[in-house]
Amino acid sequence: MRIVAFVQPLGVIFRSSLIGSLCGALPGVGSITAAFMGYDHARLSSRDSSQFGKGELKGVAAPEAANNAVCGAALIPMVTLGIPESLSVAVIMDAFIVHGLTPGPMLMAKNPEIAYALFILLLISDIVLLLVSLPLLILVQAVVRVPRRYLLPIIPYPLRHRRL
Repeated sequence: MRIVAFVQPLGVIFRSSLIGSLCGALPGVGSITAAFMGYDHARLSSRDSSQFGKGELKGVAAPEAANNAVCGAALIPMVTLGIPESLSVAVIMDAFIVHGLTPGPMLMAKNPEIAYALFILLLISDIVLLLVSLPLLILVQAVVRVPRRYLLPIIPYPLRHRRL
């Protein structure tokens, strides 16, 4: 895989991430809606939409970017309204309740240091994730280049009969 194949869908990835962030910030929308909206945006903005559904890189990257962008933005309804957007946010909300914090509008009024610490922690985790994942990109490219005759024996049996 050349670096050109990685750079090609960057515009679609950024736009789909924005779509996912907006979907995550709205209560009740969720990641499935964001993934479908990201895919539809990539298909509509593509010059050749006939390749979608046949392994087009932009068609794979757009829904994944939108789906992943929902996670961080799903904290907005939890902190501001007390509404859990997803299962992971519901677990965080339960942890807040166990520690005596009430998620919702009063969290910012009574415990602003917790809310601001949560936002700063999200920014730091994004930076660390970027710094860790970029060097691992070279390793992932090497794993993709492994011939099938070496790769198939280590794949679990039910997955082995699917097309690779």
